[in-house]
Amino acid sequence: MWPYDTAYRGHLSRALSLREDPFGPWHLLRSTGILFIIVGLPLFIFPFKIFGYSFLFGITIWIVSYPFVNRANKKQQKQFSEVMDEVTRQVTVEKNALKLKATAEIISENADEQVNINVVKVYAGKHFTPNWEWVRHKLLFRDKFRCCLCGHRVQLADSVAHHINAFSEGGKTEFSNLVTICVECHSVIHPWLNPKLNLFWIHFERGRVYCWKCKKRLDTIKEDVVICSDCGWLYHISDGACGCNYPGR
Repeated sequence: MWPYDTAYRGHLSRALSLREDPFGPWHLLRSTGILFIIVGLPLFIFPFKIFGYSFLFGITIWIVSYPFVNRANKKQQKQFSEVMDEVTRQVTVEKNALKLKATAEIISENADEQVNINVVKVYAGKHFTPNWEWVRHKLLFRDKFRCCLCGHRVQLADSVAHHINAFSEGGKTEFSNLVTICVECHSVIHPWLNPKLNLFWIHFERGRVYCWKCKKRLDTIKEDVVICSDCGWLYHISDGACGCNYPGR
Protein backbone atom coordinates (compact mmCIF):
# COMPACT_ATOMS: atom_id res chain seq x y z
CA MET A 1 0.00 0.00 0.00
CA TRP A 2 1.44 3.38 -1.00
CA PRO A 3 0.53 6.63 0.79
CA TYR A 4 -2.45 8.54 -0.45
CA ASP A 5 -0.97 11.88 0.69
CA THR A 6 0.06 13.78 -2.44
CA ALA A 7 3.31 14.84 -0.74
CA TYR A 8 4.46 11.25 -1.14
CA ARG A 9 3.49 10.75 -4.79
CA GLY A 10 7.08 11.36 -5.92
CA HIS A 11 8.33 8.58 -3.66
CA LEU A 12 7.03 5.94 -6.04
CA SER A 13 8.99 7.20 -9.06
CA ARG A 14 11.97 7.77 -6.76
CA ALA A 15 11.82 4.18 -5.55
CA LEU A 16 11.53 2.92 -9.12
CA SER A 17 14.62 4.87 -10.19
CA LEU A 18 16.59 3.65 -7.18
CA ARG A 19 15.74 0.04 -7.99
CA GLU A 20 17.51 0.37 -11.34
CA ASP A 21 21.19 -0.54 -11.58
CA PRO A 22 23.28 2.54 -10.73
CA PHE A 23 25.53 3.92 -13.44
CA GLY A 24 28.20 6.58 -12.97
CA PRO A 25 31.80 7.35 -13.96
CA TRP A 26 33.19 4.51 -11.86
CA HIS A 27 30.66 2.06 -13.29
CA LEU A 28 31.71 3.18 -16.77
CA LEU A 29 35.36 2.66 -15.86
CA ARG A 30 34.63 -0.80 -14.51
CA SER A 31 32.72 -1.71 -17.70
CA THR A 32 35.72 -0.52 -19.73
CA GLY A 33 37.99 -2.73 -17.64
CA ILE A 34 35.75 -5.73 -18.22
CA LEU A 35 35.83 -5.02 -21.95
CA PHE A 36 39.65 -4.96 -21.90
CA ILE A 37 39.65 -8.24 -19.97
CA ILE A 38 37.36 -9.95 -22.48
CA VAL A 39 39.29 -8.67 -25.51
CA GLY A 40 42.73 -9.13 -23.99
CA LEU A 41 42.35 -12.62 -22.51
CA PRO A 42 42.93 -14.57 -25.75
CA LEU A 43 45.68 -12.11 -26.74
CA PHE A 44 47.31 -12.64 -23.35
CA ILE A 45 47.26 -16.41 -23.76
CA PHE A 46 48.60 -16.15 -27.31
CA PRO A 47 50.72 -12.98 -27.07
CA PHE A 48 50.62 -10.55 -29.93
CA LYS A 49 53.21 -8.07 -28.71
CA ILE A 50 51.82 -5.24 -26.57
CA PHE A 51 48.14 -5.95 -27.32
CA GLY A 52 48.25 -8.97 -25.05
CA TYR A 53 48.76 -6.65 -22.06
CA SER A 54 45.27 -5.21 -22.49
CA PHE A 55 44.12 -8.10 -20.30
CA LEU A 56 46.37 -6.96 -17.46
CA PHE A 57 45.27 -3.37 -18.04
CA GLY A 58 41.63 -4.43 -17.76
CA ILE A 59 42.29 -6.32 -14.51
CA THR A 60 43.97 -3.23 -13.07
CA ILE A 61 41.07 -0.97 -14.01
CA TRP A 62 38.56 -3.41 -12.52
CA ILE A 63 40.48 -3.67 -9.21
CA VAL A 64 40.90 0.10 -8.92
CA SER A 65 37.24 0.87 -9.69
CA TYR A 66 35.71 -1.93 -7.57
CA PRO A 67 35.66 -0.14 -4.15
CA PHE A 68 34.19 3.01 -5.70
CA VAL A 69 31.51 1.06 -7.55
CA ASN A 70 30.71 -0.90 -4.40
CA ARG A 71 30.37 2.31 -2.39
CA ALA A 72 28.06 3.83 -5.03
CA ASN A 73 25.88 0.70 -5.01
CA LYS A 74 25.61 0.71 -1.22
CA LYS A 75 24.76 4.42 -1.21
CA GLN A 76 21.91 3.85 -3.68
CA GLN A 77 20.62 0.88 -1.68
CA LYS A 78 20.62 3.02 1.46
CA GLN A 79 18.68 5.78 -0.32
CA PHE A 80 16.14 3.22 -1.53
CA SER A 81 15.70 1.87 2.01
CA GLU A 82 15.19 5.40 3.36
CA VAL A 83 12.49 6.12 0.77
CA MET A 84 10.71 2.84 1.52
CA ASP A 85 10.97 3.40 5.31
CA GLU A 86 9.43 6.86 4.94
CA VAL A 87 6.62 5.41 2.85
CA THR A 88 6.05 2.67 5.45
CA ARG A 89 5.75 5.22 8.25
CA GLN A 90 3.25 7.29 6.28
CA VAL A 91 1.22 4.20 5.38
CA THR A 92 0.98 3.36 9.09
CA VAL A 93 -0.33 6.86 9.82
CA GLU A 94 -2.94 6.62 7.06
CA LYS A 95 -4.02 3.12 8.12
CA ASN A 96 -4.64 4.34 11.66
CA ALA A 97 -6.73 7.22 10.30
CA LEU A 98 -8.81 4.80 8.22
CA LYS A 99 -9.34 2.51 11.22
CA LEU A 100 -10.89 5.41 13.11
CA LYS A 101 -13.33 5.94 10.25
CA ALA A 102 -14.22 2.24 10.26
CA THR A 103 -15.19 2.10 13.94
CA ALA A 104 -18.81 3.16 13.34
CA GLU A 105 -21.07 0.22 14.12
CA ILE A 106 -23.17 -1.35 11.37
CA ILE A 107 -26.69 -1.35 12.79
CA SER A 108 -29.15 -4.14 11.93
CA GLU A 109 -32.59 -2.65 11.34
CA ASN A 110 -34.47 -5.92 11.05
CA ALA A 111 -34.09 -9.69 11.28
CA ASP A 112 -32.94 -10.02 7.66
CA GLU A 113 -30.11 -7.58 8.24
CA GLN A 114 -29.04 -9.47 11.35
CA VAL A 115 -28.83 -12.58 9.18
CA ASN A 116 -26.61 -10.67 6.75
CA ILE A 117 -24.37 -9.51 9.59
CA ASN A 118 -23.99 -13.12 10.73
CA VAL A 119 -23.04 -14.12 7.17
CA VAL A 120 -20.28 -11.50 7.20
CA LYS A 121 -18.94 -12.94 10.46
CA VAL A 122 -18.89 -16.46 9.02
CA TYR A 123 -17.02 -15.34 5.87
CA ALA A 124 -14.60 -12.96 7.60
CA GLY A 125 -11.71 -15.16 6.46
CA LYS A 126 -12.71 -14.90 2.78
CA HIS A 127 -11.95 -12.05 0.42
CA PHE A 128 -15.63 -11.29 -0.09
CA THR A 129 -18.92 -12.64 1.23
CA PRO A 130 -21.93 -14.22 -0.53
CA ASN A 131 -23.94 -11.10 0.36
CA TRP A 132 -21.25 -8.73 -0.94
CA GLU A 133 -23.69 -6.28 -2.53
CA TRP A 134 -25.43 -5.84 0.84
CA VAL A 135 -22.04 -5.29 2.49
CA ARG A 136 -21.17 -2.63 -0.08
CA HIS A 137 -24.44 -0.80 0.45
CA LYS A 138 -24.07 -0.84 4.24
CA LEU A 139 -20.54 0.53 3.90
CA LEU A 140 -21.75 3.32 1.63
CA PHE A 141 -24.39 4.34 4.16
CA ARG A 142 -21.93 4.13 7.05
CA ASP A 143 -19.34 6.21 5.18
CA LYS A 144 -22.01 8.71 4.05
CA PHE A 145 -21.44 7.98 0.35
CA ARG A 146 -18.01 9.56 0.48
CA CYS A 147 -14.53 8.27 -0.23
CA CYS A 148 -12.78 7.88 3.14
CA LEU A 149 -9.55 9.19 1.61
CA CYS A 150 -10.31 12.14 -0.65
CA GLY A 151 -13.83 12.89 0.62
CA HIS A 152 -15.48 12.98 -2.82
CA ARG A 153 -19.02 11.68 -3.12
CA VAL A 154 -19.27 8.19 -4.59
CA GLN A 155 -21.82 5.59 -5.57
CA LEU A 156 -21.57 1.82 -5.75
CA ALA A 157 -20.27 1.82 -9.34
CA ASP A 158 -17.35 4.21 -8.78
CA SER A 159 -16.17 2.95 -5.40
CA VAL A 160 -14.63 -0.14 -3.83
CA ALA A 161 -14.60 -1.75 -0.40
CA HIS A 162 -10.98 -1.39 0.68
CA HIS A 163 -9.34 -3.67 3.26
CA ILE A 164 -7.41 -1.40 5.66
CA ASN A 165 -5.16 -4.28 6.65
CA ALA A 166 -4.66 -6.05 3.32
CA PHE A 167 -6.44 -9.36 2.90
CA SER A 168 -3.25 -10.83 1.42
CA GLU A 169 -1.53 -10.02 4.72
CA GLY A 170 -4.21 -11.56 6.93
CA GLY A 171 -6.71 -8.69 7.14
CA LYS A 172 -10.27 -9.85 7.78
CA THR A 173 -13.32 -9.08 5.63
CA GLU A 174 -15.29 -7.37 8.38
CA PHE A 175 -16.76 -3.92 8.73
CA SER A 176 -14.05 -2.77 11.14
CA ASN A 177 -11.46 -3.50 8.43
CA LEU A 178 -13.40 -2.17 5.43
CA VAL A 179 -13.85 1.39 4.18
CA THR A 180 -15.38 2.89 1.08
CA ILE A 181 -12.91 4.57 -1.26
CA CYS A 182 -13.20 5.78 -4.83
CA VAL A 183 -11.62 3.92 -7.73
CA GLU A 184 -9.02 6.67 -8.22
CA CYS A 185 -7.78 6.48 -4.62
CA HIS A 186 -7.76 2.71 -4.80
CA SER A 187 -5.36 2.82 -7.74
CA VAL A 188 -3.09 5.20 -5.80
CA ILE A 189 -2.71 3.04 -2.69
CA HIS A 190 -2.41 -0.14 -4.79
CA PRO A 191 0.28 0.76 -7.36
CA TRP A 192 0.09 -2.59 -9.12
CA LEU A 193 -3.22 -1.42 -10.58
CA ASN A 194 -1.09 0.74 -12.85
CA PRO A 195 0.08 -1.55 -15.68
CA LYS A 196 3.37 0.37 -15.94
CA LEU A 197 4.20 -0.65 -12.37
CA ASN A 198 3.27 -4.32 -12.58
CA LEU A 199 6.82 -5.49 -13.25
CA PHE A 200 8.18 -3.38 -10.39
CA TRP A 201 5.60 -4.84 -8.01
CA ILE A 202 6.19 -8.44 -9.07
CA HIS A 203 9.98 -8.21 -8.98
CA PHE A 204 10.36 -6.17 -5.80
CA GLU A 205 7.28 -6.71 -3.65
CA ARG A 206 6.32 -10.31 -4.44
CA GLY A 207 8.53 -11.52 -1.57
CA ARG A 208 6.11 -9.76 0.80
CA VAL A 209 2.89 -10.74 -0.96
CA TYR A 210 0.77 -13.83 -0.46
CA CYS A 211 -1.80 -15.23 -2.86
CA TRP A 212 -5.17 -14.33 -1.33
CA LYS A 213 -6.59 -17.75 -2.20
CA CYS A 214 -3.92 -20.33 -1.35
CA LYS A 215 -1.84 -18.10 0.99
CA LYS A 216 1.31 -19.15 -0.87
CA ARG A 217 4.17 -16.70 -0.54
CA LEU A 218 5.02 -15.18 -3.92
CA ASP A 219 8.75 -15.09 -3.40
CA THR A 220 9.96 -16.29 -6.76
CA ILE A 221 9.69 -14.88 -10.24
CA LYS A 222 8.82 -18.36 -11.53
CA GLU A 223 5.41 -18.46 -9.82
CA ASP A 224 2.51 -19.01 -12.21
CA VAL A 225 0.93 -15.70 -11.20
CA VAL A 226 -0.27 -12.62 -13.04
CA ILE A 227 -2.18 -9.47 -12.08
CA CYS A 228 -5.90 -9.18 -12.72
CA SER A 229 -6.63 -6.37 -15.18
CA ASP A 230 -10.01 -5.70 -13.55
CA CYS A 231 -9.07 -5.26 -9.91
CA GLY A 232 -5.32 -5.50 -9.59
CA TRP A 233 -5.27 -8.59 -7.40
CA LEU A 234 -2.65 -11.27 -7.96
CA TYR A 235 -4.14 -14.52 -9.18
CA HIS A 236 -3.07 -17.90 -10.48
CA ILE A 237 -3.21 -18.47 -14.23
CA SER A 238 -4.14 -22.10 -13.65
CA ASP A 239 -7.34 -21.53 -11.67
CA GLY A 240 -8.21 -17.90 -12.41
CA ALA A 241 -8.62 -17.09 -8.71
CA CYS A 242 -9.18 -13.37 -8.53
CA GLY A 243 -10.12 -10.86 -5.87
CA CYS A 244 -12.50 -8.70 -7.89
CA ASN A 245 -15.03 -6.69 -5.90
CA TYR A 246 -17.92 -8.38 -7.63
CA PRO A 247 -17.91 -12.19 -7.61
CA GLY A 248 -18.85 -13.65 -10.95
CA ARG A 249 -17.87 -10.50 -12.86
